[in-house]
Amino acid sequence: PLFLGVAKMSLANASFLRMKMNAGLALIQQAIDYLQHAGNNHVLMEAKLRLAAFSWWNLDFDGTIQTCREVLKLGESLETSPRNLNEYLFFARHSISYSYYAKGNALRALEYANDTYDQFYQKASTFNRMRMLNMLANTNLQAANYGKAKAFAEEGLEVARLLENTFMKKVFLVTLSKTETIQGCLDQAFAHASEA
Repeated sequence: PLFLGVAKMSLANASFLRMKMNAGLALIQQAIDYLQHAGNNHVLMEAKLRLAAFSWWNLDFDGTIQTCREVLKLGESLETSPRNLNEYLFFARHSISYSYYAKGNALRALEYANDTYDQFYQKASTFNRMRMLNMLANTNLQAANYGKAKAFAEEGLEVARLLENTFMKKVFLVTLSKTETIQGCLDQAFAHASEA
């Protein structure tokens, strides 16, 4: 079952990259069916995270939340800690936060974003730190915590510049511009929007 599950997961990953979401969703569900009988929870976690990504792209935010909670539970049950366990747990929590954000549940999104930051920021890669700062900027903006939203967006912008990540630099500039517009700082908002 392990090899069949991994093979189906590889096909699902290829479908994801080709934006063939329905085909990939069917493949990853088949992979999970095999992997549940393989006795390898680490690989099962990876497959469930891929299922969460497919759910997200199909706008099934409740499905994303449920699947990511299953990943967190699997992570707790592991007897040995695989090298990328923290990354899997981070991604699961981050996906839950983004799902609540997409559903418009600002307080739950902010709760998960803050908790994820507290648990994972110090041990996360620079790229994942940037992702956390983006989530915190957005969730604080959605929760009307404008000062915090601006502070996280400014910090994220610095990380994006450090990584020379043009796309995320623009994302943070837009978030800053939105926050500054709400705060009535229109000159700053215009400058950041123009830079984006």
